[in-house]
Amino acid sequence: MTDTAPPDEPTSGAQPPKSKTGRLIGLSIGGGVVFIAMVTVVLMVALSVVGSTGLPAGAAKRALLTASDLAAITGVEIASGQDSVVRKHSLQAYVKENPGDTSNTVTPAKCADNLEGWMAWKALDNPSYRGWKSDVIFEASNIVVDSENSYENGLQESRRFASVAAASAFMNAQRGWYKECATSSYADPGDSTNNATYRFSPISLDLGLDSVIEGSTNRGKGLPPHLIDVYLRKQNIVYVTELVTNSAPQHGMDPVSLAIVKTAAKKLSSLR
Repeated sequence: MTDTAPPDEPTSGAQPPKSKTGRLIGLSIGGGVVFIAMVTVVLMVALSVVGSTGLPAGAAKRALLTASDLAAITGVEIASGQDSVVRKHSLQAYVKENPGDTSNTVTPAKCADNLEGWMAWKALDNPSYRGWKSDVIFEASNIVVDSENSYENGLQESRRFASVAAASAFMNAQRGWYKECATSSYADPGDSTNNATYRFSPISLDLGLDSVIEGSTNRGKGLPPHLIDVYLRKQNIVYVTELVTNSAPQHGMDPVSLAIVKTAAKKLSSLR
């Protein structure tokens, strides 16, 4: 994850051997020096990776798509006015604001308490986590797709994790959830007309980043026919978007959604 250039190797003038034995001894010593140098470089690289906290906190906000990022995509823009607001949360505040569902409302029950909002996991995000007091999350529902304006604006969120390892663990948890909960149902205890069923299908797309991309086919009042959930990771930054689409996931992405996701991946890849 971290590019580390090895130090320039020292130069030395070659000395003619005084004897055959001396030549062998010289080679042995020289080989030992090279070996030690190689070990040193390997340790330097290993330590830099272990100690790396990745990209700075500001990178999370810069990961969100802006009006200029979407200007080249016809029929897509960032909402104006109050709908354009980007909100910043500490991890603690985000978890408090996004409590997990309870097992009596979600089927299978094991799919109920994993997710807390989009950017936190109950099993991972608690006071014992290293980034509990330092992780930041930015979120907005501000991606407007003209052809899908009957539904809420597209969601986008990003989170700066305390380490690359923590961000990777988050992605693996997300990947596992979609695998185990490919078909999930929600039952509203107060109004059964709000019940909903989601069937997820993975979408294969090579974006050059660690990614989880799932399309859903939905059944329920007021739900769009299909949604595309996208999680992208670069080092310790995770970006997510959810887009409405009329295309079934098994058919891949529609051109507009694909253009948005590729733009998001390109922007995330460019962060330094």
